[in-house]
Amino acid sequence: MGPEEILAEFSHLDLARIHPALAYYHVNKAQIEADLAADEALYDELAAEYPHGWTREDRGRGAAPPNQLRLEKESGAYAATLAA
Repeated sequence: MGPEEILAEFSHLDLARIHPALAYYHVNKAQIEADLAADEALYDELAAEYPHGWTREDRGRGAAPPNQLRLEKESGAYAATLAA
């Protein structure tokens, strides 16, 4: 998707914001794609473990909520994102 297509779909943006975002994506594409793949894998894992979502009953039996599982699973990989 090019800058003009993005602008057509997200009219609240302007090209002065779209171009730097695209430049950042292209410079960091490998890391962004790896992060997205890790998120998808974590989603699949949690969806299998909690097919009906995380509930109060899960908390009662000592299960950590999904965001805490992510911190343990990733062991700091998202520390900067979570700390912000």
